[in-house]
Amino acid sequence: MSKKTISAAAKIAASLLASCVLLCGCTNDNGNGGGKKSDEIKNSEEITASDGGNSSSVQKSDYQLFIEAHPDYEGDESQWEKDMADGKLMDSYEYNIVSGKSVSFFAESGLATKDGDQAVLSGAVCTLEVPVVLPVTPYSTWEMTVVTKGISGQFFNSSRTKENGRIYFGYNSGNSVLYLGVKIGDTFFNYCWSVAADLNEKERKLTYSFDGTRYLLSVDDETPRTFDTLNFNQGAKLTDIDGTTASKELTEKIKAVSGQAYVTMESVGANNFAVNARIKSWSVKTSGLYAYNELAAHPLAGKKIFQLGSSISYGAGSNGVSFVEQIASLTASSYVKETVSGTTLAVVDGRTNSYVERYGNFDFSKGCDVLLIQLSTNDFTQDITVGSVKNDGDLRSATKNKKTLCGAIEYLIAATRENSPETVVAFYTCPVKNSWALKDTYGEFIEDQMKTIASKYDILLIDLFNLKTLDYSSQMTDSIHPNIVVYGGVFTPNMINAFTAALKK
Repeated sequence: MSKKTISAAAKIAASLLASCVLLCGCTNDNGNGGGKKSDEIKNSEEITASDGGNSSSVQKSDYQLFIEAHPDYEGDESQWEKDMADGKLMDSYEYNIVSGKSVSFFAESGLATKDGDQAVLSGAVCTLEVPVVLPVTPYSTWEMTVVTKGISGQFFNSSRTKENGRIYFGYNSGNSVLYLGVKIGDTFFNYCWSVAADLNEKERKLTYSFDGTRYLLSVDDETPRTFDTLNFNQGAKLTDIDGTTASKELTEKIKAVSGQAYVTMESVGANNFAVNARIKSWSVKTSGLYAYNELAAHPLAGKKIFQLGSSISYGAGSNGVSFVEQIASLTASSYVKETVSGTTLAVVDGRTNSYVERYGNFDFSKGCDVLLIQLSTNDFTQDITVGSVKNDGDLRSATKNKKTLCGAIEYLIAATRENSPETVVAFYTCPVKNSWALKDTYGEFIEDQMKTIASKYDILLIDLFNLKTLDYSSQMTDSIHPNIVVYGGVFTPNMINAFTAALKK
């Protein structure tokens, strides 16, 4: 397992064709798996259309048939033809990381040796010869099987060197958990399966899988089960969690940090997370990678986001750090942060720091891709007049009553459409604890007015108040203010994914 040099261009498509077993779900004439390229398995289908007794045949193209069978593929017909020719549209893939005497990784540090039919890792951090692409779309599946006697640390990673945004599989003997996690900011979000304390005392078969919705684990062919715990940095944790909700939440995090519904796993271990293990076999099988792109940068890289808000956007519960900084760090986007604690959207007599007044501090002439505005809780605690939404077709900023909540919201949207029509205008609602006295009032406003305004102006509404998530209330600093864990767990991934989708249109 000596070190080898790999060109970046060989990472995915070419490497898969050269180094992996590619399965297309077809067989040769003799019944054996043919491993044919996908451009060899095109089909056509004839359908009959009937109109008043007359019928005619309509021939579906190969591209149309492919789209029907693979609804997650996003390319047009010309892109499809290119992907077919390049061998990127196989129906399934198989990666053999450890198999018999074959090992498809090399050590960057520590030791990686062979002992008979086992790979032995001692304080090792290794790079995979062929990266493994795991799809997490609703139409995809994968299964990873590791036969091991003793494994520790974060043994399978999306990056050897990157910390923020890294995705990993691991084992923690102190907590007796196997886990699949994502690091956002300073927080490791570890979605866990509890396992027996003696896991490493004998050879085990660990089977991880994804069924399009849930992440599952089977130990020694037991019934597959989903997550039961979420812990943060192997410390504070949420217990007795709903595994399906946890899986959906994890998928949102993976999409946010990867920039798409795929994650590329590149290393065994990572810097500061060396692996000790004895591995007899290790294989991964996935469904097709129909919408996968080898991204040079995150889709939000270089985008500019204006942030207008109060204490929650500011980060009052986390020393002035909020989702604003997390988004920028994860995506290489930039931001202008106009956030002042205690302020309202609406103009208040005797003050000059409302959202409406501070909106003028933004310079749209220098470009703005997204304007994100917080639906403040302060307008409710300070008893600001709500006002009303008129469906009169009047979208002019000059006609809005900026001293009411509805009027202030409409003004900010209308003014942005006038100043910078290409800017995506987005509002977000705040998740709050049940103990907040005005929770129902806030929720009613979202349903009765905020959603009406969003529809009237066709803006992006990121409704975190109504989002079904795990219960993060124990991580709130009070009834309305999140700590850094809640930002990374709820705010940041959902905002990144919403922005990515909106800017893609």
